[in-house]
Amino acid sequence: MNTNQNEEIDIFLEECTETLTDFDALLVEYEKNKDKEIITKLKRMAHSIKGSSGILGLSEIQSTAHKIEDLILELPESPKNINNKISEILNLTKEISELIENSKQNNSKTSEEIFNEIIKNITLLKTDLSVSQKINFLINDLKREDLSQDGQESLNLISKIFNVFENSKKIKDSSIINILSGAVKTIKKIIINNENTGELLLINQKLALAYQMIDGYLEKKEPEKIDKIDLKRIPSGRRKVEINVLNNLEQGTFRTLRVETSKIDILYSKIQNIENKLFCINKDLITFTNAFKQLAEKIFDLEVVLNSLSKIDTKENKNPELSKMQKCTGEIQNIMRMFENIEFESYEDEHNILNEIAEIKKSIKDIRILPIGVILHMFPRMVRDIAQNLSKEVDIEITGGQINVDKSVIEEIKIPIIHLLRNAVDHGIELPEEREKLNKPRAGKITISVNQSEGRVLISVKDDGRGIDIKKIKAKAIKEKIIDKSHVNKLSQHDFLNMIFRPGFSTEDKVTELSGRGMGLDIVNNKVTSLNGKIQIITEKGFGTEIILDLPIESNIIAVNKEINKKPVKLKKDKTIIVVDDSRATRMHFSKILEDYGFNCLTFEFAEDALKKLKNTDCDLIISDIEMPKMNGYDFIAKIRKDKKLKDVPVIVISMLTEEKVKDKFKKTKISSFINKSDFNKEKLINIINKLI
Repeated sequence: MNTNQNEEIDIFLEECTETLTDFDALLVEYEKNKDKEIITKLKRMAHSIKGSSGILGLSEIQSTAHKIEDLILELPESPKNINNKISEILNLTKEISELIENSKQNNSKTSEEIFNEIIKNITLLKTDLSVSQKINFLINDLKREDLSQDGQESLNLISKIFNVFENSKKIKDSSIINILSGAVKTIKKIIINNENTGELLLINQKLALAYQMIDGYLEKKEPEKIDKIDLKRIPSGRRKVEINVLNNLEQGTFRTLRVETSKIDILYSKIQNIENKLFCINKDLITFTNAFKQLAEKIFDLEVVLNSLSKIDTKENKNPELSKMQKCTGEIQNIMRMFENIEFESYEDEHNILNEIAEIKKSIKDIRILPIGVILHMFPRMVRDIAQNLSKEVDIEITGGQINVDKSVIEEIKIPIIHLLRNAVDHGIELPEEREKLNKPRAGKITISVNQSEGRVLISVKDDGRGIDIKKIKAKAIKEKIIDKSHVNKLSQHDFLNMIFRPGFSTEDKVTELSGRGMGLDIVNNKVTSLNGKIQIITEKGFGTEIILDLPIESNIIAVNKEINKKPVKLKKDKTIIVVDDSRATRMHFSKILEDYGFNCLTFEFAEDALKKLKNTDCDLIISDIEMPKMNGYDFIAKIRKDKKLKDVPVIVISMLTEEKVKDKFKKTKISSFINKSDFNKEKLINIINKLI
């Protein structure tokens, strides 16, 4: 059994165990209230178990599920004997549970058991070279073990040799098989028992030499030229499915780490919870910033008052309390600078954490995203088996296997595709003889094509069979009293086609292992709907049917979280104003006013820092204090006027100085306007700005 099939069986067994738990609970519920909707759910569950187990070759589970289906149908018709029927069904679900446990045990062989199976199959090569494929599957299973580098090399060499066998039609020298058998037995002893590991190097050299020589001992198969085969000359007993899946899946086998999707969903939700808590912290931080700005406004007002008082404070009339207040204001400014640093670092930390969360979420999303080809490879064999059972010939073509889809979507959509394919082979494709009479090739054709568009994946299952008979649907709908005969002409073809998705609706009178219960397309519809998808049917009588599943590429949880994470987008502010003042209170007060009026505001404590920023930043207006440490406002504005880029930028001067003194100081340097801090108000500031820009 190959690795992919092991994974498929593991996934099925887990899903089946969960389904059986829900099934038993629903059965007990039905015993209490006889709800007809429960019967529909039970039939759907049993039908899914039967279909999946049949595909994976778990015939005992398939057969038991079929018995359960029969008994479910009898429940509404046996009200007096309902308890016995339910007991019988529960015994059968228990039987399936036991079969599941046995399958799990058989699906977890030790390396020693796998080696024994390889050795056993090598002897069969003398009469059947196709066994080499099975041996290679077993070797792939061994590669999962923790082997040494030499041990891995041994298995790689043996695998290469069996690949040569697989592509050959006859062995000229049977002694090669004896040589290989002996080599594998020795390798088994070395790897399993850790004996004489140095011998592996010698064995690998012999195997490498054997690989080079073996090509001459074998007769190669002629490449099959399918396009030149005359379909009419194919014997009626031969059943053929054209398998070109590897070409369509980019010549590769998808090896993946199987992770339960629900666990990834839980992890994603926890990350989302952390992000939501960060948003709450951000709200608190914004509240803190707003309170800080209000404090800055009050400090600004206090500074204005203290500056006014200082003008009447003379040496003869010295007020010690005023000096204390000015000192206290300065200390408050220093404390505000400390809080400003804490505020800046908090925003910085929040930004960094959100970036980390975004990376983690992207990584989780990447884990979930797989090529849809991981499930497409299983369908050709399934179609072949169904065709054989129905004495039909079918070619299958698969394209788009490389398209990436969320893992949970892939897992959920597998069963609907299975039902569509079963319907296509059973109901759509005609018997070879019938197709010949219709001037069609004996072999019908089924195409699975996958495309993507704007965040959605489109999966098409198309056949060139008989098409859907609308007349039969109408007749069945009238017979089942789904519609009144008088309303038939009022309904469109689309309305009738949608009826095939109703629970229990089937145009077939005969119930078989494959179909006839009307549950398959109901399951398709329910699955697609649960994935927020849509179904489109295109059919033409005599020419075939195409059913298109339109699904989101990502799972519901990712899509929902994307909606949750959509933050309001801030409008881009067109005008940028730079404020330069050594007073923290002034900077914060002006910043709040300007941002409230829709301007982008940058503040600087020192003029030197503002000049550096202005070299690389476009600016529409500058507001500057005069009396500042390091570089005062006169020198700052003088440098601005000498800069070609900045010489025409409007400048508003703010100061406690009188307007006369300011004008006197700026005789040689152009300023646009002046505001005295003592009579400052925000309306005055905004009016001046609007006039200037």
